[in-house]
Amino acid sequence: MEYLRAQRWPRGFRCPACGHDRGWTNHRRAVECQACGHQTSLTAGTVLHGTRQPLRLWFRAMWWVCTQKTGLSAAGLKRILGLKSMQTAWTWLQKLRQAMVRLEREPLQGRVEVDEAWLAGEKPSKGEGWRSALVAVAVEMDPGDGEMGRIRLLDITRSPDRLMLGFIRQEVFPQATIETDAWPGYEILAGDGYRRVRLAETDDPAHPLPQVRRIVTLVRRWLLGTHQGRVERRHLQGYLDEFVFRFNRRKSPHVGLLFQRLVSQGTQVQGRPYRHWAGHDQSGKARPGNRPAGAQKSPASRRHP
Repeated sequence: MEYLRAQRWPRGFRCPACGHDRGWTNHRRAVECQACGHQTSLTAGTVLHGTRQPLRLWFRAMWWVCTQKTGLSAAGLKRILGLKSMQTAWTWLQKLRQAMVRLEREPLQGRVEVDEAWLAGEKPSKGEGWRSALVAVAVEMDPGDGEMGRIRLLDITRSPDRLMLGFIRQEVFPQATIETDAWPGYEILAGDGYRRVRLAETDDPAHPLPQVRRIVTLVRRWLLGTHQGRVERRHLQGYLDEFVFRFNRRKSPHVGLLFQRLVSQGTQVQGRPYRHWAGHDQSGKARPGNRPAGAQKSPASRRHP
């Protein structure tokens, strides 16, 4: 309890009702404000929101997620923790993926390779599975050894042109040098301060730039290996976020720091319930005609007809 409290309020408790900075843990395990008596649950508004499971079990789940090099499937988490249902294990992993995106993370800087690619490879699959997805990739290049640094990923299938430009503006620092293909749409970014270097004379998501191709290949292998390819399109972004979390911390020497980061970030975002992930309405019934978010038979784009 004290560990979770320290992660949620690293600078000390602050009452959300009156702003007072002192409180005590009462018999309900809630922090009660010394001034106004307002009670704040340690888990309310976090990935643990509404959980009926012991905190120790959640911490074990986070630890295993951080210590497994290639991650865990729902079946693996269920087996390790001894959970009674796949639904619980699957939902927990979806919630933890929410916590893998730091709310105020720094944009990529320096030299950044940017391109889009079909996640399935040269020929995208038909239908609404992850193999039909078009993904935007940004790869920060290390100025020291020229190797890959941090990355960012975004599913842009539903609106490639608009989402690609928004992706760059959000994830790449304006003074960075972006290395791109020949798509003329990148030219508008000069007005935002980006310096562009064109590395290819074509614009084909089946043949992305070299570092982007490496990342997409790694993502595809991870989805097919750890998750056996059983990923729905509407959940794909969460898996991409998990891959980014792992890749950007691949050189971290201390697993404990990864665990602390996941717990800390988990206190800043409220975990969504199972019905959200399963596509159910408030009554718990499946929505009729529910399609993966943003899915369509073919991306409406000048670049990718």
